Amino acid sequence: MSPLTQHLGIPWVVRQAVEKFTPQLRYSYDEEKNELSVATTLTAGLTKTIRLNLCGLGVEQNDEDAGGAWKSSTRIEGTVLKTVQRNDSLDATLYETRRIINDSGDPNDHSKDQLWYTAQLHKDNLPQDIIVNRYFDRVSGPPPLDETHLCSLAEERGGCESEQTGDSGEKQGISTEESSTRGCGTPGHGDGRVEGHDEGNKFKQMGEQAVSAVKNLVDSALGSDPSTAGWSLSSGKGGSRIFQREDETDRNLPVVGIGVILLKNMDISLETVVNYLAEPENKLEFDSQILKAVKLDDLPCGARIMYQAFKGQWGFAGRDFTLLCYQKKISDKRVILGICSLDYPSAPAAADLWPSGAGTFVRATFLKGGYDLQVLASGDVQISFVSQADLKAYGVPAWINKRVKAEQLNIVASIKEHIEKRFG
Repeated sequence: MSPLTQHLGIPWVVRQAVEKFTPQLRYSYDEEKNELSVATTLTAGLTKTIRLNLCGLGVEQNDEDAGGAWKSSTRIEGTVLKTVQRNDSLDATLYETRRIINDSGDPNDHSKDQLWYTAQLHKDNLPQDIIVNRYFDRVSGPPPLDETHLCSLAEERGGCESEQTGDSGEKQGISTEESSTRGCGTPGHGDGRVEGHDEGNKFKQMGEQAVSAVKNLVDSALGSDPSTAGWSLSSGKGGSRIFQREDETDRNLPVVGIGVILLKNMDISLETVVNYLAEPENKLEFDSQILKAVKLDDLPCGARIMYQAFKGQWGFAGRDFTLLCYQKKISDKRVILGICSLDYPSAPAAADLWPSGAGTFVRATFLKGGYDLQVLASGDVQISFVSQADLKAYGVPAWINKRVKAEQLNIVASIKEHIEKRFG
């Protein structure tokens, strides 16, 4: 923590206490204020307390040890508590994430829960951001607050919002424990019938947004001047092209990537390619990193709910996703399959979905992406795979995270190969 605390102007004695003594964190939740208090005790009774308003409202607190007044905003995204703090006098912005990880392998056993904390400090006068990670073992605590309870509190308070970015069988609460509750939302039915017209509209809206995101990204990358739009271009496997750029709306989000390849076989139609990619079991054929891909539900709006689990690598746990897939015909020569993570309450518990004998998995979030499939003027079918995923890679070396994401973009070459083998 020393590089970060030093740049925040924290006194030397406090910095030494942070480095030399194991801090103890105590989380408490005030239901009346919808506020989380985090008390950090170092040594000799030295305790610092911060208060996080879970409504997403801007809150100003004064910290004499860290540069004075800080304005903060906190929100819950799936199983992650995210806080952004700004200090104008220091020209500093601090991005924090807190997440509970169940390390026992049993969703109901919280004895080995860990709090994973990441802080990223951005200062206008620094050449690069400072990032630190710390991990805390659970010592004790009351039963966790589940996300269902938090979401209902947010709705009751009108001005509060609770965002969902992914489903998780782990479903961590925001205390120092994990909750086994499977998320908030109106329960659905396993046969695809969703209770309520509004709920059905929500899934359709998510699908439309996923499709729109793919279309805009592909149009930008394959436009006349992709570099002006911030895209870098490199060569991928099998003649594919790989485009990458930072997220335009939030520099702290994962990089957006696109893999593009041409299918030069006039006997293979656009419809054939669409149908091949729409079937989840075909992903087991062209993606060597996937262990399981199944459909969980068909929704009345035309979307599908899918589950995918990917291999762990270099000793790290595998990642899994619960996904919404929505297909839309843009024109006679263009179809998009938009994909995004979602919280789907009627999905089985995560542990029940994990591939047998493959260990435990960390629930990751597919922020945006899918397939853009077009017939070009030449008659070739252009296959574009778009991906922006938060792999929840806290503690995973950056080179592993980067390599895994790069390999995923290269699956367009494998898609082409397997389609040509089967239909060519």
